[in-house]
Amino acid sequence: MTTICAAPSADLWRLLVRAMDTPGRAHHDLFAALDLAAPDALEAYQAAHAEAFVTQCAPYVSIYVSETGQIGGEAAARVSDFRCLLGATVDAGAPDAIADVLADYADLVALAADDAQAAHARRAMFWEHIAPWASVFADAVLRSAPPPYDGWAGLLQTALHAEAASLPAPPAQALHLRSAPEWIAPAENATHADVARALLVPVTTGVVLTRADLAAAGAELAIALPVGGRAFLLETLFRADTPATEAWLAAEAARQADARAVDAETLGETARFWAERAFATEERLSIGGDRRLGPPAAHRSTRGGGNGSNEAPTPGHEDLIA
Repeated sequence: MTTICAAPSADLWRLLVRAMDTPGRAHHDLFAALDLAAPDALEAYQAAHAEAFVTQCAPYVSIYVSETGQIGGEAAARVSDFRCLLGATVDAGAPDAIADVLADYADLVALAADDAQAAHARRAMFWEHIAPWASVFADAVLRSAPPPYDGWAGLLQTALHAEAASLPAPPAQALHLRSAPEWIAPAENATHADVARALLVPVTTGVVLTRADLAAAGAELAIALPVGGRAFLLETLFRADTPATEAWLAAEAARQADARAVDAETLGETARFWAERAFATEERLSIGGDRRLGPPAAHRSTRGGGNGSNEAPTPGHEDLIA
C-alpha cells in the first residue's frame, strides 16, 4: 500500500475520490496508481463497490454525525452551507455525499499553497467537516468492505492522519460533535426495535455498526440471522439473546473506543470525543443488574434463530441507509 508521510497532495485526494465512483474500465489503472490490487473483471469491481458503499457503509456525512444517524437533517445542512460558501455546486438531494465533500477539499488543497484564504478554508473544512466523521467511516469500510475498498479505506486513514498532523487543530471542537446529544439508554418499557434504533446513531454512541459487524455477532453468538437491514438484524439479535448481544456490543464498543484512542495521537480532541462516547456505551452495556435493554421476555437464550418472544421482529424498522 502507498505510504504517506507528508500532507497528502491534491492529486492523491482526487484519486481517493475517483475510487468512490461506480467502477468503469479505467478503475483498474486507478487502483493500480493507488498500489491496491483489484479484480480484473468489471463486474467484480462493481459488486465490491456496491458491497462497500451501499450494503455496508453509506457514504454520507450525516449518517455518522447527525443526532438521528440518518441521511439529511441539520448535519447535512451544515455541510451544504460550507460547500456553498466555497462556491461548490451542491446537489440538493445529497449535499453531504462524502465523495463530493472530499472533491471540494482536494480543490482547496490545490489552492492553499498560493492562497492564504484557501489555506484558512482548508484548515476549517478539515477540522469542521472531514475529521469529525472520516476516521470512523474509514474504520468501518476497512473492516466491512471487500478488496480493493478495504485497502482504499486504509489509505484514506493514512491520508487523514498525515493531513491532521500538518494542520493545527482549532481550539473549538467541530459543531457536528459539540451539538451531539449523549446516548441515553432506552426506557424500561422500550421495545427491541427502540433499542436497535438507539444503538445505530454513531455520534451519540461512539460506535458504528455495519451489516458485516452484525453478521459477525450472529456467527459468534450462534444466532441465525435473516436477510435485512441493520436495525432489523440488531432487533433479531436482541430478541434471540439480549444478555449475549449486550455483551458482544460492549466488547465491540471497547474495540472501537481503543481504535479512536489511538487516533487521538493526530486527531486530538476529535478522536477523544469518539473514544469517550464509545467507552461510555461500553460501560452502559456492561452494567449488571436485574434489568437489561428491552423486554424481559427476551432475556432467555434461544440460540439458533429463536426470537425469545412470541412476536417476530419487523423489517419495517430499518434505518435510512441502503
